[in-house]
Amino acid sequence: MNKALELDPKNATLLFNAAQSCILARRYADADRAYGLAIALTPQWGEPYEEERMAQVEWHGDVSKARAVLDEAGRVTELTDDRFGLPHVVMRGNRHTRSP
Repeated sequence: MNKALELDPKNATLLFNAAQSCILARRYADADRAYGLAIALTPQWGEPYEEERMAQVEWHGDVSKARAVLDEAGRVTELTDDRFGLPHVVMRGNRHTRSP
C-alpha cells in the first residue's frame, strides 16, 4: 500500500484503504491523517467521514471529536456515499436504472 501511495499520493481510495489498515493496526494518528487527506481530496464522499467518526471514538473514547467530524460532513453540500459523486446504478435484468 505504501508503494501505491508513493506513486499516487492524491488517490482518495488508496488513502481511505490505508486509513482502514491503520485502524486495524491501532495506528490511530496515521489513520486520522489518511482520512483527513481523503476527505480533503473528495469532500463529497461520505464514507471517510463515517469511518473517521468511528475511529475518533475508538481512539479517544470521546464522542465530542466524533460529533465534530459529523458536523464537518454536515457542512458539505451534495454529500454522497460514492467517492465519484455519481448516482447509484441498479442492475435489473439486462438494464441499468438510476436508483431514487
